[in-house]
Amino acid sequence: MLGPVVDQASRVDPEHFGPYALAVVARSADQSQGNGVWLFQTSTGGPEDVLDVPLVPGLDAIALHNVLFSGAEFEVPFSVTLTAMRVPRRVAGRLP
Repeated sequence: MLGPVVDQASRVDPEHFGPYALAVVARSADQSQGNGVWLFQTSTGGPEDVLDVPLVPGLDAIALHNVLFSGAEFEVPFSVTLTAMRVPRRVAGRLP
């Protein structure tokens, strides 16, 4: 997940570079074993992944990377569902 982050160029010249850049703000674990070998991994252990992403004003982007595609088929349909949920903050170990 990419989100707005103030970078050096935006600090120096925001009129030219804009108020922020997009940078990685959340991601799944990287399971690269080297030499082009990747292990299957999601936060749920199944075909769904869940990320905890901070919601801040500005542009966001989602990048999907399928590392287990064999290349045996030219087109493999998939779908993406985005959901937002509000979770109360914990204060001293207690929910408000």
